[in-house]
Amino acid sequence: MHTGFIIGGVFLALCIVLSIYIVVYKESVLTPIAEKEMMEMKAMNCEQIAEHSSSGLFWSVDNYEWAKERTEACEDAGL
Repeated sequence: MHTGFIIGGVFLALCIVLSIYIVVYKESVLTPIAEKEMMEMKAMNCEQIAEHSSSGLFWSVDNYEWAKERTEACEDAGL
């Protein structure tokens, strides 16, 4: 009977530690990479943005949405 509580406690502790690790990793590693990607994309011309967007690989949803909007604006402008 006590074994179940011990296993449950260990599982809960592991979940908490994993959640903390994921949040710290996102803030310390992924966010700076996404910010760097955004700065690089803002320096690109329409052709370069379209080429980068064709891969579909972005470090954040915000970067994807910005590139999509910019690509559509370039297409509308005929660039």
